[in-house]
Amino acid sequence: MLIDHMNCMCVVENVIYACFKRSGLMWFDTKLKVWRRLIDSGGKATLCSFNAGKMAEYEGKLAVFWTQINTNFVEKVDIRCRIIALDRVGEEIRGKIESSGSVATCSYSITLSHCLVVSD
Repeated sequence: MLIDHMNCMCVVENVIYACFKRSGLMWFDTKLKVWRRLIDSGGKATLCSFNAGKMAEYEGKLAVFWTQINTNFVEKVDIRCRIIALDRVGEEIRGKIESSGSVATCSYSITLSHCLVVSD
């Protein structure tokens, strides 16, 4: 039996989402009491191809953050963000990447500790 490690989790519109090291981005199905993979609009689990550091709810969407080595600067990392729109289709939840990119460049020693969304 393989043990999977949960990197981070978040709640969006009463659904728990989590990013697992091996399984990727998943949501908890409360009816079946199991974790299910978040899939894209084509039915493929391509939304989990990154190692999320933190997640937060942002305007009903999932904001996923992670760090990536910046190849242009020595000892720098980019903080990347992917905004995923969520849609329930039957018994599945599908995600669509609305935007993805770098939101900051920081020292290599940075650690993503917390994620907080501020609204008006």
